[in-house]
Amino acid sequence: MWNLDAYIAKKIIKPLKRFRSTVGGYPAHLTHKKWENILDKMIFSFDLILEDKFWSLSEKERTKLDEGFKLFGKYFQHLWD
Repeated sequence: MWNLDAYIAKKIIKPLKRFRSTVGGYPAHLTHKKWENILDKMIFSFDLILEDKFWSLSEKERTKLDEGFKLFGKYFQHLWD
């Protein structure tokens, strides 16, 4: 299957944005503001995949993209509310 990354991003981005806009809880070791910041970084990364611009990113942008995906993996089990 070609572009599995884009397919998965399409399935995740809308619910992730909705989760971000309605989030009431957050992991116990974080503040509400820090949790929102983490969710924003995740959303940024999935948005970039869908824009298909990640091939021409600067090193700084690539680092930001990677950070969002690492956070998604780290906090996957905290995506509840």
